[in-house]
Formats: sequence, structure tokens, C-alpha cells
Amino acid sequence: MTAINVLALDPGFEIRVVDAFATPQGIAARVDEIWAWEKQERGAQLTNGRAYSLCGHAPDCLTLQPIEYRHVLARRRAPDLARAGLAIRPVGVTGVLSCADGLVLGRRGDPVASDAGLWEAAPAGGLDHPDPTAQILGELREELGLDASRVPPPVACGMVEDVASGVIDIVLRLQSDASADDILAIHKALGTDEYSGLAIVKREDVAAFLEAERDHLLPALRPMLRLVGLAKP
Repeated sequence: MTAINVLALDPGFEIRVVDAFATPQGIAARVDEIWAWEKQERGAQLTNGRAYSLCGHAPDCLTLQPIEYRHVLARRRAPDLARAGLAIRPVGVTGVLSCADGLVLGRRGDPVASDAGLWEAAPAGGLDHPDPTAQILGELREELGLDASRVPPPVACGMVEDVASGVIDIVLRLQSDASADDILAIHKALGTDEYSGLAIVKREDVAAFLEAERDHLLPALRPMLRLVGLAKP
């Protein structure tokens, strides 16, 4: 069973950014090797962009360190590198979006880097600039086709850490008055392959959905839903 940690985070938290991470010389060749293999497999769709690692945490302040996506990928593909010097905790954002007709969940599509076929709260993505609110609104537009004008300001509810991968997601509550039909139609017109499908689950049906799909859930999904009061402790 995947180990998950839940970390407290105040809605008005601040962010501090420190100097960028430098790849330790002893593991640089292996990081490069993993990146070269992934690049060969995935081609032009794989780019080495900016990411961030959590290097300090208090409920009212996160300390972030700039890293590269190749560090994130190497940490995921070779967990033992964490003990050899790749001690990063990549940060992402996840929006728990409730619309007029229920909770919005997405089934991860085949092109994603990991966990294809699993249900997650949508939208979600890696943090590539130190503004989680702007990041989640960007993901909302890119993954679901909803503009920021369709939602009030997101509210941070906490963080969830996948211990094995080191990935930490900042969980933000999103609310929209859009109907299920609106969201499904906008997503279909968007033509993205980030999600192979969406589910709009009525609040009273969330527990039954989670039970029926228990073998197809992102491990962090239940803890995230607990943070926003949509799943039982």
C-alpha cells in the first residue's frame, strides 16, 4: 500500500524561494542517462522545464528550491537516487473542483508520464513557477477548458505527499457554477489527451464511486478529498 502523508497548510501561506538545486557530481551521469532514455522513448513531447522542490515547510510558509524536470523524472524512475543525493520533493498542485452537479474527476490518459488510467482530482499538474494559485488556474484552462472567470479564487486546504516518489501536491479547493453538461462539452471541444475521460460525481455518490473504483484511484485521491470534506476520515 502506498504511504501518504498529509501536511497542514494555511490558506494565506507565503512562499520563499532559495537558490537552485545543483545535481551532485556522483549521480549526474545517471540522471543524464535516465533523461536520454526517456527522451528517446517520448521524443519532442518531453521537455526539460522548470520545476520546484519543497525544502522547508511550516503551515504559513513554504520554502521552494528550483529544480529541473529531468530531476523529477530521475527521482521517479530511480527512487534509490534519493539516498545518493537526489533528495528532492517535487511540488505539484491539485484542484478539487466541485461544479453545480458534483465533484469533477479525471481519468489520466495514456500520454501522461505516470499512473495512466487512474482517477484523480482534476485539474492537476507540476509547479513550474512559484505561484500555486496561478498554476492551478492555468491547469484548469489547459486541462478542462475552464477560464479563471468561471471560479472564485482557489483556497489552499493542505498538502499531500506520496512518500515513495517524494511528490507533494498543494491541494486547492475550486468551485464553479458550471453544469456537468457544460464541463463535459467544454472538455470535449478542448481535444486534450491529458484525461481519457471525466466523471462528475454527485456529493452523495462520492463514497460509492470511490469504493467501486478503488483499484483505479490515484493513491493520494482519498486523502485529498478528506482535506476538503468530500471523503470520510
